[in-house]
Amino acid sequence: MITRREFCGWMGALSLCRVRLDVAQPGPPHLFAYVTCGDNQWNLDSLPVDSPATVQAIFEFLSDNFGLKRIYWRGEQDRMLLRNCRFRPESPVYYEHFVKWLGHLDNELKLNDIAVASAHRRGMEIYIFDGLLDLGATADTSGDGLYPYVREDRLRIEHPEWVPLDRWGERIAPGPIEYCYPEARKALISRYLHHVTEYGYDGIFFYTYVENCGARYLDEYGFNELIVAEYERRYGIDIRKHLFNKEAWYRLRGEYMTQFIRELHTALAAKGKKLSMAIYAPTPNYPEPWDGAKVDIPQDGNVYLDWEAWVAEGLVDELFVWWRGDQKALLNRMVKLCRGKHVQLTVAAAQPFDPGWKLFMEDGVTPVGVWAPGYQLDRVSQQPSAAEALKSPDWRWRMQALADVAAGKLKVDASSVAALASDPHVLVRRHAMFALGTLRVAAYVPILETALMDEESSVRIAAAVALSKVNGAESARRILAALLSDNGFQMRWACVEALAAMKELSLPLVLQGVASARPAVREVCIRVLAAEAPECALNLRQPERGTCASLTLKSDVQAAQAALISVLQTEKEDLPLFYAIDGLAGYRSPEVITSLLGSLGHGTPKVQMWATQTLTKMAPTMSPDQLKYMLPMLVELFREFGDGSTRPDAAWGWRAVGNALLACGQSGKETLESMRAERQNRWVAWLAYQVLYVPQSPEKATLCTEEEAVAMHAKYAPPFPGWRA
Repeated sequence: MITRREFCGWMGALSLCRVRLDVAQPGPPHLFAYVTCGDNQWNLDSLPVDSPATVQAIFEFLSDNFGLKRIYWRGEQDRMLLRNCRFRPESPVYYEHFVKWLGHLDNELKLNDIAVASAHRRGMEIYIFDGLLDLGATADTSGDGLYPYVREDRLRIEHPEWVPLDRWGERIAPGPIEYCYPEARKALISRYLHHVTEYGYDGIFFYTYVENCGARYLDEYGFNELIVAEYERRYGIDIRKHLFNKEAWYRLRGEYMTQFIRELHTALAAKGKKLSMAIYAPTPNYPEPWDGAKVDIPQDGNVYLDWEAWVAEGLVDELFVWWRGDQKALLNRMVKLCRGKHVQLTVAAAQPFDPGWKLFMEDGVTPVGVWAPGYQLDRVSQQPSAAEALKSPDWRWRMQALADVAAGKLKVDASSVAALASDPHVLVRRHAMFALGTLRVAAYVPILETALMDEESSVRIAAAVALSKVNGAESARRILAALLSDNGFQMRWACVEALAAMKELSLPLVLQGVASARPAVREVCIRVLAAEAPECALNLRQPERGTCASLTLKSDVQAAQAALISVLQTEKEDLPLFYAIDGLAGYRSPEVITSLLGSLGHGTPKVQMWATQTLTKMAPTMSPDQLKYMLPMLVELFREFGDGSTRPDAAWGWRAVGNALLACGQSGKETLESMRAERQNRWVAWLAYQVLYVPQSPEKATLCTEEEAVAMHAKYAPPFPGWRA
């Protein structure tokens, strides 16, 4: 079974392919592929989707190698997010990723437009890949690892009445809207139709998971007034107050979903466009849980996905059986139901050339493969590479051989790899960097250093990654110099990994770099010091979270700590300042705690929240006296979110401060209970109740049963004061 982390880490392109008959099992040809963008940006060794050259190479490889005829392109999802979401800069890592980096790829490099043109030039169709239910979430939602949750669709913000409600009308679902509202359906259909037609796509595909951890139990949301009224009209029961038939409720909500599918399909078909829907094999009539949450609860609950009715009525053009579960059993049902219908069937398969898919392929089902090591579609041939392939006139064979060298599967002379560092093809040069990193031949370090200035970002990044494994006396200086010409999201990350791996060799330059005039250099050096902290595992928001390279000399640790503390007094840019505050979690000294408490009391609202969340991580290691000293400062800060609050983070900052109070132990809980009992300050009482009895963590799902939630609300909830935007 593929986990979400493995899926993201391995996947450069997920392919539903028509394979060449000399490679695949016999049967009818099939030809589709999924290319992801967002996931690739978080995995430095994934297939690069960061330039016109890399995008065109992806399409060339899939077309020429497998006869591909359709692409599912996730990059357009990024364009939709950028056009339609409000992003919260107080979550600086994800803000940088979405607004600046993905914005650069779309607005400046025009990669989405290049993808469409590349597909059509090669005779391929190209579909948008998007989340049906994932329209972002309120700022206090879990799942980003840091408050606030970074994005929320403007439709949810401007029309909170469209968002699924809990039974008390107090909490709103993280992710979807409720499809019972005709105006909401119309707004989304208009958006999807615009993106499909305006940018030249041939169709749109929807997955059904939601990437956050906000739901506490399966049936938490779906109690909007229209739903409640219609259920009561049909069955005579107010579902907010009495026991009711859950299956009938699921199906009622599903009727509105089907109406949305019906209206969307009609609009798309009128323009000659297609609609494809993901179906989750373990629960094929319900949305898929997000693997990243590590719990089997879909964020929108069990909205009934009546795919059988969609087939019967002709509301979809394709059903795509997603990962996990008994896919073949579901496909057997689908094949029978879809026979004679104009519905295509596709299925995700870790090994698309496995003979077990042959009978399904003959029934018209398209198996799915992953462009990743061991998943077949990353290779020209499934046979091991030979050293002679490094001299092939076909770039695909050269790339494959280099990948085998990098993986330790092919033994060659390092000089034959070094010769390909100047290859004309971007993906060959990139794999040459990784291969040189594996070979670790010091004589070729200058080649890696030179490649830091390659014309292609993905090659520069690969060179930096390779220098984390083999480097020389000038490597740290060359890496910092490279940031002056490429300060992109991934390049900075790769430079952090390389410099942190060098440890003492790079430390003098890193300490100097903390005071650089260039923000990107300062940020990278700060992140390196965070990665070299004695307890760097506490730096949970390091994207390079596997890069701990703790310093060993006490003098080095003291110098690094002092440099990070100095940043709190001098830094004006958000990202470097955030990483300094976050990175100090790994330095558990009294000086660090004093500095963070100073930021807690006197910083800007953003700085206060970053300091609060860092102190929360450090609380288990703090002494009783330190916790006692911190407690009244947190209480004072929490009260700033009470009645009449004018804080810019009034809608979410209380959650971060409340979690810090909980981290103070029994004294913190008793203080929150006291505030919950207040009646003169309605917001303080309500927020204290939320912290204590509706707990949330920024990193993971916090679950309870429905019975527990109802009992806690009845026993402890003060009057609801309303919502804050």
